[in-house]
Amino acid sequence: MTIRGKKVNRYDVTILINGLPLVQIELKKRGIALHKGYIQIERYINHSFNESYGLFGYIQMFIISNGARTKYYANNPKPSFEQTFYWTDENNTPIWDIKEFAQSFLERCHLAKMICRYTVLTTQRVIMIMRPYQFYAVERIIKQIDESGDNGYIWHTTGSGKTLTSFKTAILLSKLNKVDKVVFVVDRKDLDTQTKKEFNKFKKGSVDGTDNTKELVSQFSDNSSLVVTTIQKLNTAISKENYLKKMQPLQDKNIVFIFDECHRSQFGQTHTKIVKFFKNAQMIGFTGTPILDENSIGKRTTKELFGECLHKYLIPDAIGDNNVLGFVVDYFLTKEVSALEEELKSAEKEEKKELQLKIKDILNSSKRIETITQYIIDNHATYTNGRFTAIMTIDSIDTLMAYYKAFKNKKHNLKIATIFSYSSSKDESENIEDSNGATVDENSIDIDKKERLEPEFDKKSGIRRLKEKSFYSFKPVKQKETTKKC
Repeated sequence: MTIRGKKVNRYDVTILINGLPLVQIELKKRGIALHKGYIQIERYINHSFNESYGLFGYIQMFIISNGARTKYYANNPKPSFEQTFYWTDENNTPIWDIKEFAQSFLERCHLAKMICRYTVLTTQRVIMIMRPYQFYAVERIIKQIDESGDNGYIWHTTGSGKTLTSFKTAILLSKLNKVDKVVFVVDRKDLDTQTKKEFNKFKKGSVDGTDNTKELVSQFSDNSSLVVTTIQKLNTAISKENYLKKMQPLQDKNIVFIFDECHRSQFGQTHTKIVKFFKNAQMIGFTGTPILDENSIGKRTTKELFGECLHKYLIPDAIGDNNVLGFVVDYFLTKEVSALEEELKSAEKEEKKELQLKIKDILNSSKRIETITQYIIDNHATYTNGRFTAIMTIDSIDTLMAYYKAFKNKKHNLKIATIFSYSSSKDESENIEDSNGATVDENSIDIDKKERLEPEFDKKSGIRRLKEKSFYSFKPVKQKETTKKC
């Protein structure tokens, strides 16, 4: 097709759906870089797409191929070659060849589905099209909810766009006839606000947030199809007597709960309460780090709580797609732990729990903490080239305090700061026992521990304590002398 605009352009392949040009394909010879095809389409946009009564303004998607490699991307006003994607099969194996791509991606029903269901027009009028692993995850979830009463979880690595995936999941599930309501559950107040903001970027007014438990209970009873809330408020709504009267009529409703970071917040009594209270509920979890048999250490696994893994997109997949940066891992074994892990492989269920607790005791032992602390002090400059800061992640606040004390008792020129979450109100923190020390009610923190930590921050180390709405933040006060940071 030839279009005369600022310049004359001859397009390679245009796909019309219901008479409208919605997909434009640019083909190059084998051996020609894909980026050449991308640049060619940019020229079309600038030279002639707005001619011929703006017919090509309806284009939703571009495809570029040199025969051996094929990518697709959305038509939006701020294009970037980095936002072009390879299509894959369900196991994340790339489909590069144009013929295989055409058979899979350009199949009529699939192409229409990608345009109609798996593109998002944001409030900034930008079209976003979902990547293959996002598509497969949402499809599996919808099938699971629509065709069975089972639960499931999605294992997608951090940085893979779980917010968009969960948003599209929630929107499509809310349109199913069998689903009465979709509830998106996060485990902290700040994530509650952040998720509402992100969801409403994708579609204005798409989600109702909850500022308190009373409002949550009200939204369970009204016509809100999608609600975002914290697990703390949800726990309170089904536990406190003054809310139960309004919540009980909802026990038999078909409600789908989508849990963000399901490895973190769904262990212990709260999960059991939700399952017991909502008799017809189905639960979908999203996580980048599921709890598996080999790393459960006494906790219930993600599979035990949510059932089968519906789709995986792991770190090697993300690195291969340039979605996350590659990294190098130096893995230091603790001999006693390695021996116990070998025993775990052949142990019975009850014996496994005992072995896992032994492993946890060794990992949190004072000897190990002292050894790791000294190693960090000795090697910090080498690993960071003396120029960068570092983050150390700890599995509980008690262990965090042990490491902090170990650092303070040693001689070094590093600044040490710590941050951990807490529940800012009784309403949010009541009866929460399943956060593994990651979320703590301020009033329940041991006074001796607070007194031991805070004066050291305020007086000895020159570190200022900031109390904010949803977390404790300890960070260095600017000092005149030059010191290395950690």
